[in-house]
Amino acid sequence: MQYNDSVGKRSSRFAKRWLHGGEPQAIGLVSMAMLWLSAASALGGPVTVAGITHQYSFNDGSGVTALDSVGGNNANLQNFGVGNSQWITGIFDGALNFTNANAYAMSTSPISSNLFSVSFWSRSNSKPNSNASVILTPQGDNWIGYDQGHGIGIKSVFDVNQPLKGVWENYVVTVDRTAGTASVYRDGALRAAGTVSLPALNTSWVFGHNQDTGNTNGSYDGALDEVQFYNRIVSPGEATSLASRPPQPGTSAHLVAPAQNFGSRPTGQYATASTTFFIDPAQTDWVGWNRFPDLRGVSFTTPGELYLGTYTPEVDDHFDLKVSNPLGQTLTVSLDRNGVLGAPIGQQSVVFGSASAAPDVVRGDNFGSGSFFNEAGAFNAIFTVAGNYTFDFSFQNIGGDAGYPDVYLLAHTIPEPGTMSLAGVALFCVGIAVLRRSRLRLTVGCC
Repeated sequence: MQYNDSVGKRSSRFAKRWLHGGEPQAIGLVSMAMLWLSAASALGGPVTVAGITHQYSFNDGSGVTALDSVGGNNANLQNFGVGNSQWITGIFDGALNFTNANAYAMSTSPISSNLFSVSFWSRSNSKPNSNASVILTPQGDNWIGYDQGHGIGIKSVFDVNQPLKGVWENYVVTVDRTAGTASVYRDGALRAAGTVSLPALNTSWVFGHNQDTGNTNGSYDGALDEVQFYNRIVSPGEATSLASRPPQPGTSAHLVAPAQNFGSRPTGQYATASTTFFIDPAQTDWVGWNRFPDLRGVSFTTPGELYLGTYTPEVDDHFDLKVSNPLGQTLTVSLDRNGVLGAPIGQQSVVFGSASAAPDVVRGDNFGSGSFFNEAGAFNAIFTVAGNYTFDFSFQNIGGDAGYPDVYLLAHTIPEPGTMSLAGVALFCVGIAVLRRSRLRLTVGCC
């Protein structure tokens, strides 16, 4: 990769940084892009990243032991009652359902709790009562959980929104106890970060119950899947990867612009990105943009349905998009969370397809079919022939945002009649038919 500066000189450095408030400058990146597939898509299982020390997948199916497939620190199940009703179907294969207020699991040996990250999938069965619901904690204190007033987190660092009932969601909690800092990610999006004061503990961890196993106050009414411990602070990109859901046949994604955080709020246009896709409209259900490379948003009203988007309004709502087709025709619109140009509310993510085929969109607490943005058929009129389509993004700042998250374009192929669903490596073949070649150019400037 090579970068070109604003006067055309080449540099072999991988990156350059520009100070906010300085003279406007720009860098360009040109590279061959690849279709994105998470490890979950490629392997049909959960994602793991470097530094994993313990992994509880709860695929045991019977008995009173949950195996730790990485560290051998198995968890013993207590007070679940007779039978195997606690072993249920999870987001990946099996899961552990906490069937009563006395039920809990505990690691056989201590788990290091000084510098760590823990990733887990949770499904809440009911909202907590007057007591907090503790989900994961070392003995000696109550750490990760939620209550009636806020969502999942650790002590004072928590998601402001409660988890959804009956829906599998991924959470990643990172802790540097010495520095007194913690972060909370929900389905790959950073939801909270701040200071936290935790005691030094080297004890066994309790799952689904408060640290005092004889006290049923604070028991978790829900299920857990894929509890993973790491011996370091995972990066934001890794937290996004850990939240990857099982394969979604026919859906391919391409990274248009990687996340940028300028630290302070820029003004006006501060970044542009351009990418070229090969698209055959006759073989494509829909094309849309998203901050994730898969459908990830969920709703308790339709637990089996996945959405484009995430839980909060994103800066990726705040850009202009120009689409150019192989015939030289163009269309430019402003994407600002609405179905009417210039209005500040609503959802829009889908830029091509039919409303019946396209997925719905979640923005904050707004779920629904308001995602289909076709500007009275104008977008579909642009997608007329098979060929290379150019998508030009121009990022504008609105509100107090200091940057923008990853921006992907997703495409979904029309299933052929009588064919089986494709997953894993076969998804590459499907994706290449939709996004045959792509080229990325990203320009970032400070204003």
